[in-house]
Amino acid sequence: MILKGVGQKLYDYFLRPRPTLFDIIAIYGIGGVGLVPRPIMGFYLCGFAWVLWMVGFSYPNERNECFPSLTIFCLMAFSSMFIHTFYYCVNSITFQYLNFYLLFEGWVYPFCGCAIFVLLVNKGRNLRLMWVTLPLALIPGIEYAIKGGRGSAIFALGIASLAYFFSKNKKVGFLILFLLASFFLINKDWFMKKWDCRVPLWYDMTFQKPENPVGIQDVLLQKPFEQYTHGVINHPLLGHGYNKLILRDNFFLSTSWGETGLYRQNDYINIAHAMGALIWIPLGMFMWRIFTQVKGSWFLIPCLTIAILSFVQLTMFWGSNALFVVCMLALVYGESLKKKELIWT
Repeated sequence: MILKGVGQKLYDYFLRPRPTLFDIIAIYGIGGVGLVPRPIMGFYLCGFAWVLWMVGFSYPNERNECFPSLTIFCLMAFSSMFIHTFYYCVNSITFQYLNFYLLFEGWVYPFCGCAIFVLLVNKGRNLRLMWVTLPLALIPGIEYAIKGGRGSAIFALGIASLAYFFSKNKKVGFLILFLLASFFLINKDWFMKKWDCRVPLWYDMTFQKPENPVGIQDVLLQKPFEQYTHGVINHPLLGHGYNKLILRDNFFLSTSWGETGLYRQNDYINIAHAMGALIWIPLGMFMWRIFTQVKGSWFLIPCLTIAILSFVQLTMFWGSNALFVVCMLALVYGESLKKKELIWT
C-alpha cells in the first residue's frame, strides 16, 4: 500500500499533466550530448536548438514570457561576428570554413543557447522528467573533473547551499559551513595549487597589453593570434570577436604566469573578451530576473551554484555543460512560474 501510494505520487508529479512530444524530445535529447565526442558537443547544442524550434512549430505556447535581456544579448553576439576578424581571400582557411565558423565558432552558439531557454520556458508543458535526464549531460564534465582533479563544482555547491540555508535554517547553515571548512582544510594544499594561477590569469585576461610585435613573422601572426595575448582592455566595448578557427579554443597566454597557455577559467571575463564588457549589462539583467524568480525556493541553490561555477572555471564554453546549465535554468524558472500560478489561483 505504501509503495502504491509513493508510486502514485511519483506518477502524478512526473506525468501529470501528460508531457507533449515537444517535452519528450527536450527531456531525452539532453542526455544525448554525453554520447558525442567532446569537440563537437557545441554542435550538438546548436542542433538540439534547431530540433526544438522545428518541433515547437506544432505546439502553442503554454506561457508567454518575454526576455528583453536575451534580445540585447543575441544582437550583441551577432554584431561580434563581424568584429576584428582577420582578412580573408578566396581559398583562405577562413573563407573555406565560413559555414563552420558561423555554426559554432560564431554567434549561433550563444543564440542557440538563448533559443533553447526561451523555447523550454514558453512551450514546455511538463518537463519534470528532466530531473532524471539532466544528470546524463553532466557525465562528460564529471569524468573530466575526476581525471583532472577538479573540485570547483563541490566548492560552488557548498557556497550556494551555505547561502540558502543560512537564510532559511541557521542550524543547517552552520553544519554546511563546518563541512565546507573541514573539506577546505583537509585539501588546503590542493585548493591553493588550483588557485595559484587563477588570479594572475584573470588579471591578464582583463588588462594584459602585449608589447608591439617585432619581425615580419610576428606582424603576420599578430592579428589571428591576438586572442591568445590581448586582454579585454584592448577592445573593451566591442570585444575581440570569436575564435578564428586556427586557435585552440578558450586558451590564453598569461604573461603573469610565466607566459604559459592556460584555459580561460572565468566565463564572465571570457564572454567579455569575445563580445566586449558591455555584454555584462544584458547578462546581469538576465541573471537578476532568474534570481528574482527563484528567490525563497530551493531552486536558488542550483542557480547560485551555476553563477559561482561560471566565475571560477570554464562552464558555458563547453557544449555539455552549457546545455545542462541552459536546461536547468529553464526548468527551475518554469517550475517557479507554476508554483506562483497555483498561489494566485
